[in-house]
Amino acid sequence: MSGAPVAPNVNGIYVLAEGGTTINGVNYGDDSDFKSTLAFYDLATSTVTPDRFNQVNGFPLGFRAFDMGLYGSKLYIALGGSLEVAVVDAASTRLLAKTSTALPADVKAFTTSAPEPKHICFFGGEVYIGLANGIIEVMDTSSMKIVRYMGGNITLIDPIGPVVANGKLYFAGQGNSYPNLAVIDPLTGSIIRTLSVYLNPESISADNAGNVYLQTQFDTAQLNFGSFENYQALTAGLTVISSATDQVVYQSSWSGSGSPSIVVSGNTGYYVSGIAIEQFNSATLSFHMPNYGTGSIQLGEVTALTADPITGQLFVGDAKFTNSPDGAVDVFEGQQLQYSFPAGTNPIKIVLTNP
Repeated sequence: MSGAPVAPNVNGIYVLAEGGTTINGVNYGDDSDFKSTLAFYDLATSTVTPDRFNQVNGFPLGFRAFDMGLYGSKLYIALGGSLEVAVVDAASTRLLAKTSTALPADVKAFTTSAPEPKHICFFGGEVYIGLANGIIEVMDTSSMKIVRYMGGNITLIDPIGPVVANGKLYFAGQGNSYPNLAVIDPLTGSIIRTLSVYLNPESISADNAGNVYLQTQFDTAQLNFGSFENYQALTAGLTVISSATDQVVYQSSWSGSGSPSIVVSGNTGYYVSGIAIEQFNSATLSFHMPNYGTGSIQLGEVTALTADPITGQLFVGDAKFTNSPDGAVDVFEGQQLQYSFPAGTNPIKIVLTNP
């Protein structure tokens, strides 16, 4: 479950941009330099407000946003650089709450890493927020308060996720150790089982049919971490897990980029390979389909994908190049460009408020 149980009374497109910084052509990656923005495209008027959050609230959104999700009438935004989760009214873009991700003492015992919120998913009226230190914090959607924590009972280095499939949480680790995928009961926080997939998965997503997709970006023969110890090869590839059995149902090396996450609409899935958008059949897990045609549109660096399950439109976030202020969203239907609009620096998530 990743969407809203009740759609808000607004018809438009929100685009979360991470922001960025470049000095003399070098990206220094300081979280405080990644000033994130939240743009809104109004479908009724065909107009875009580039930084609607700032316009409505009178102050910036925060630093280095990683993820955004819509549940009910609210947007939930993970601000890694700010160590906060922002809750925003989807109809007005008015800030409702900002929740700090500071951890209580009993949870701090599990980790010394900063509690950066990186991923958001929803289940049973709650928000599950994956932190960079391997902890999952749970927010109640009514009170907008953190109600409990889970994790710490398995080492997942620089984790990604969680995502929800078949009533379970899937939380993966990007480190060089096995096991690197945990299946967790969202109600108790207990680990149902662990799995080993390709090392260093870069993205994780799930579809409505219960498939969980993990993409691995690296293709390195060996790694040397200064101790002259060679780690096994990191294979660029895709792993598909069935949430019905928690078994690998497809695994193959490939040339996918690892970012953005795979999206599925109906039986068609989309992923990025270089600057091309590839398609696959999610029902048969057939990955030998023609590329998704973008016509004369030259994509630069695709950083976000969203598909409308009703219209079949594909929304493509194009950063152009890292830290370019000219990021945009291109909207395709039937592999034909319908319209485009500016989306800020490094657009990383596209949310449809009323699909």
